[in-house]
Amino acid sequence: MTRRVMGVLAAAAVCAVLAGCGDDATTMTQAPSVPSPSAAASSDPPLTMQPGPTAQPGACGDGRICSPDQVIVSALEAVFSYRGTDTSPADSAAARAGDLLSSQYRTSVDGTWSLLAPITGAQWAQWKADKARVTAAADVQSDEHPPDSATTASRVVTITQTVTPGGEKLAPMTVWVVASAGGPAGWQLSSITTQ
Repeated sequence: MTRRVMGVLAAAAVCAVLAGCGDDATTMTQAPSVPSPSAAASSDPPLTMQPGPTAQPGACGDGRICSPDQVIVSALEAVFSYRGTDTSPADSAAARAGDLLSSQYRTSVDGTWSLLAPITGAQWAQWKADKARVTAAADVQSDEHPPDSATTASRVVTITQTVTPGGEKLAPMTVWVVASAGGPAGWQLSSITTQ
């Protein structure tokens, strides 16, 4: 046989051997599996951020244990909803939030509740004259946030407010909140930061 024929036969034999070495689940085109550095070192710290919720939590009902997200929604909807019959918008709204706000947070912002929302004196006077109601809806965003722990949960939330009568929509607000373990519902807001 010539060298050329022998070379072709040798190459064909090598290909046949390599093709027969795998099982049906593995093909020659697959790259070998290499463990990632994080999988190889199990003592590495966890990721520093986690994704937000994919579904909106319901409100937290009175007298039951709730998730941090449920408490966040309920507390923010109370804090940012006003009644034209209130003596002052923010103080009364914060009072309605009740035990959903930690006592430490209440003490830290006492007397400055009105700084959370941009309500002018003229706007409040008009709402009082109309006996209007401002209803807030809290929407927990899917933004990444620090990992939850057994005692804290941080979230980014968008607040939308609707004034009735009339149906006027106020400009949405973004707030950053921290819920801490405690209170009758299992969680309480311990921080609200607005832009």
